[in-house]
Amino acid sequence: MRTLLEDHDQLVQEIDGGVDHGEDLYVGFTRRRKRTGHVVAIQVKSGEKYRRSDGYAIPVERHFDDWRQSRVPVLGVVYDPEDKNLHWINLTKVLRSCEISPRWVQIPKDNILDAAHVRSFIAVNERYIDTMGMRVRPSDSTFSFSPPLDAPIDRGFPNPLFDPVADFISQIPLSRRQFTWGLAAIIIVFFMVFDWPYLVDFATAHGEDQPARWTINVYSLIAFLAIVVRTERKSGRFAKRVARLLGVVSINFFWLPMTKGEGLLNRWWGEAWIIFGWVAPFIIILYLTNYLILVGLERKRR
Repeated sequence: MRTLLEDHDQLVQEIDGGVDHGEDLYVGFTRRRKRTGHVVAIQVKSGEKYRRSDGYAIPVERHFDDWRQSRVPVLGVVYDPEDKNLHWINLTKVLRSCEISPRWVQIPKDNILDAAHVRSFIAVNERYIDTMGMRVRPSDSTFSFSPPLDAPIDRGFPNPLFDPVADFISQIPLSRRQFTWGLAAIIIVFFMVFDWPYLVDFATAHGEDQPARWTINVYSLIAFLAIVVRTERKSGRFAKRVARLLGVVSINFFWLPMTKGEGLLNRWWGEAWIIFGWVAPFIIILYLTNYLILVGLERKRR
């Protein structure tokens, strides 16, 4: 790892094993032999025990908070002695999307770090550092770790309207991510309450003698899909297809009652969604529950 980076003019500082707290190297990126101010820490692992059927994995162990909260991005690298390749992942980025520490962080097989991929590896991590505001220093100033890490962030004068709200929210024992998810849940619940009488009227207009039960069926599906997206996100994954299905179902059931079912096409379309509202929740909930349990069992076996 060190040889590869130094061969490409990057500055590598190895950390003595006696003071290793989850990072083996600090790397300062350079461009045309000048420091750019982008610095990363790297945890390096080697051996077959880090290989998985679909890639590689870095154990998190007791480093969850350190890697997640680090002001310098911590990268994980696994060396496979069989194919002689290095494989990498941004541990800080992955763990910041988790609220509960996972046992392992997965590394895709395609995340190869070799001579052909060094420049893209550097570019991706420089972009992440810039996006997150984690650059240690401007590229044309004296190289130093301490001042940027200790100095307060100056973002100008407070906004007189919104900063008091931010101050109030900051007193609530919730992370920004928890607050965002909580706000999203409140919005979904608000739409459900607002849309309830319209959905009941919609089901009644299409001849349903149990419109409230049909509406509860639909809401159960929406709530279940939202919970799956949320719990998968907490585990460091994004259930893209489930999120897409949640969007399609929510938009249709929140918008559909407003059409009043007028016209032959709208009536047929409405009746199709009535059937969907009775059948789909049971099938989708059963399938997703079974699938996620099987995936969990496979994960434990690995």
